[in-house]
Amino acid sequence: MKRLLALLFLYGLTAQSQEFDVEVTVRADQPNELVALIENAMNGTGSNNIKIIPGENGEKQMFITDDYVDSGHVFPDITKPLKISANEADDIQIILNSDNAITNKSHLKFYAFLVYADAILHLHHLTFKGFYSESGGGVIRAKGAALLYLISVTFINNFAAVEGGAIHLFENAILYAFHSRFLQNRSNGLGGAISIRGAAFAVVFLSTLANNIASPFGCDFNVSSNPVADAYALMLINSVVISSCANVLFENPLGKMFLMMNTFYGSGNLIDSTAKVYLFANIIKLITGSNVNSTEKAVCNDFGTNSIESLGFNISTESSCSLDQASDMANTDPLINSPDENYQIIPMNNSPVIDAGAFEIFTDELGKQTLPCSYKDSRGLGRPQDANGDGVFECDIGSVEVQGGANLTSAQTGMFYDMDRSGEGVMVEMLRNGTALVTMFTYAPNGNEQMWLIGVGKIVGNSIVVDELLKTTGGFFGPGFNPDNVTHESVGSLSLVFSECNSKTNPGRMTFQPNSQFENELDSMLVKSRRITNVVECDSLEQSNPMGGRSGLFHDPTRSGEGVFVQMINNNRALIIAYTYTIDGKHLWFISSDTLIEGNKITAEMIYPESLTSFGNQFNSAELDFKPWGTIKLEYQPECDSLTYSYNSVVEEYGSATYNYQRVTKTEGTTCDL
Repeated sequence: MKRLLALLFLYGLTAQSQEFDVEVTVRADQPNELVALIENAMNGTGSNNIKIIPGENGEKQMFITDDYVDSGHVFPDITKPLKISANEADDIQIILNSDNAITNKSHLKFYAFLVYADAILHLHHLTFKGFYSESGGGVIRAKGAALLYLISVTFINNFAAVEGGAIHLFENAILYAFHSRFLQNRSNGLGGAISIRGAAFAVVFLSTLANNIASPFGCDFNVSSNPVADAYALMLINSVVISSCANVLFENPLGKMFLMMNTFYGSGNLIDSTAKVYLFANIIKLITGSNVNSTEKAVCNDFGTNSIESLGFNISTESSCSLDQASDMANTDPLINSPDENYQIIPMNNSPVIDAGAFEIFTDELGKQTLPCSYKDSRGLGRPQDANGDGVFECDIGSVEVQGGANLTSAQTGMFYDMDRSGEGVMVEMLRNGTALVTMFTYAPNGNEQMWLIGVGKIVGNSIVVDELLKTTGGFFGPGFNPDNVTHESVGSLSLVFSECNSKTNPGRMTFQPNSQFENELDSMLVKSRRITNVVECDSLEQSNPMGGRSGLFHDPTRSGEGVFVQMINNNRALIIAYTYTIDGKHLWFISSDTLIEGNKITAEMIYPESLTSFGNQFNSAELDFKPWGTIKLEYQPECDSLTYSYNSVVEEYGSATYNYQRVTKTEGTTCDL
């Protein structure tokens, strides 16, 4: 099981990175212009980064009326990297046929994209509706070595005559779908939502499939693929599948499948498979259907091949899915509610799935750290949680984690750490509009460099969820610093979960999940988050220090990529952390050991780890040796939005300098005293 879970995260969690050109925009009322922009991108004369914005009169629907040069598909062939996106709030829809046109059989018969060769197609925050293929792939056909990378894409009411009502993958095509929805898509053949053939494979993560239909088999997926060694033809993770299927949801004659932390609900058989299928931490509540001969079948059918294997923590209303692990619960009602308006299926208060999953990070036989569940659930709530209040943060079975604590407030601003990992920590600054700035101060995996990782997260219930935690490179200390050389890349995702605001006697949990391209460098982490500082009191939502409005992140706009964090805490004290680079371009951060506050001035004695340790599982606080770095002085201007930052280092190569800093962030719940 451990090897399989490690492979899951190797293949599944982030597609390969891709650089795109400067963004160009096209309005939703300009479908022909979108075609022209794609054509230019493919022939190398235009940007490959296209954003669709609302029309002149606020139109959010782009109506398609013709195919591309009688090709049978709407847009030019995609043979090179291309990104088409929209702002999430704009709800841009690309529509071929209305529901009425399909009902009245007056519909157009075009699919949207043919993607092949070495193309990479990114689609973000778009809806595709009413597309129609007379062969495979109602919206997208991908072949060759094509890569599809979907973020928050909805496919609704699309149709394919042969297979793949929304998407058809064949040859060596790859699909990564995140936060996406496949709703009411249909196929007159196999794979009502997605069909996977040849040597193709797909990873579908934190997504929803609802009421897709296929005849004869595979209402949601047809999997008949033989990808590279040790790869899964399909991985479905942390997703919700709602079915009204008359046959089977997963038709799987060829190709390994991995189904992990999903919730299956409704009617239909779950799996018909003669290929290997692994089940881990799924909820299965399905009323079985029948095959075309009206012969009753079980929820899981392996036709005597013993191909379905449980890896534990599954729960099912019946017993056909080989649930033979001690942590499995066969013939058990999961006690879950009906789907809500967002297709989420929430456990009832007395559900046996709550706090019934895995709870510890473990190491596989290859030495790789693996999380017991993902960093968030299908609703976006951080996981794992402590729903029963016993102090143990356990994963719930299925796609949804039950919240175990009050919603976060502005009082969650603070510094947090694990007592067993003294010398690293996470700084949290609660911002307005339901967001928080999260910065992890730690060490590089090579053991010879400090490291900080930073990201803006959403506040979801009692958790902060950062989907993209960024690492910067390209900076140098002092006069050699050039902000134009500073680049950033996402290295993973993070969540912080708190059972209580104080988080001292009952610390929260921090979960870090590396992206696949960094999983050989960065370990997964699941550690405690114990509070060190408060800026706003938990019990009163008031500043514990009248100077709290001086808190925040500050930097020199001409030196973006380095700066200083300030947290004003009680008893006339402050916590200050500066982040920059060494003279040879490595990460450098130093932290205050003592501060003196006089009027609008703060003087801080700073320390840094002269000897270092490593990231994740190799962290050892005994290897750290903090030594004086020097002195920092901050002199605030009225309104607290700017300050003079000066330093005088006792470390010879850093010297002294003065910069004019501006506020980057304002801590929620604070006001300036100057």
